[in-house]
Amino acid sequence: GVAEGGVYATDEANARVEAFRRDGDSLVGLGGQPTSGELPCHISATAEWLYVSNYFSGTVDVFPLGGDGTIGPIHQTLAGSGSGPNPVQDGPHAHSTLVTASGVLSADLGTDQVHVHRWSGEKLQRVSSVSFPGGTGPRDFAVAPDGRIHLSGELSGTHESAALAAA
Repeated sequence: GVAEGGVYATDEANARVEAFRRDGDSLVGLGGQPTSGELPCHISATAEWLYVSNYFSGTVDVFPLGGDGTIGPIHQTLAGSGSGPNPVQDGPHAHSTLVTASGVLSADLGTDQVHVHRWSGEKLQRVSSVSFPGGTGPRDFAVAPDGRIHLSGELSGTHESAALAAA
């Protein structure tokens, strides 16, 4: 899990991620880091890593986390490419990530894909992608109590799960 009491937030306006620690009813700022792309919109965290989706630029940044919850400089940036049939799908738009037992999934609203990443040594490698019907607009993940992964399609208003079973 995340460092005890750790809270992370995106600062879309300034293209940053910020770390905080809970102190009673207050938050204490621990500092942050700039992202590689524009409009960071989603964060997933483990005890060691912070995964940040940058919507406008379509990138996913990987940041190391210190034992005290502080965010280190960018370790890696994963770039997207492509577009979709909807006018708002003018390029890759990374929208969310989900950490799984075997790696990290990233939803790309702009390309109608979910990318599957696995750690290889010190780097996260994109090993495959799951494509959805044009205009789906993959947005957010949810994990059901039975472990199945679900995905919302923002543009199509659909719910997907079967395609992610093997991811």
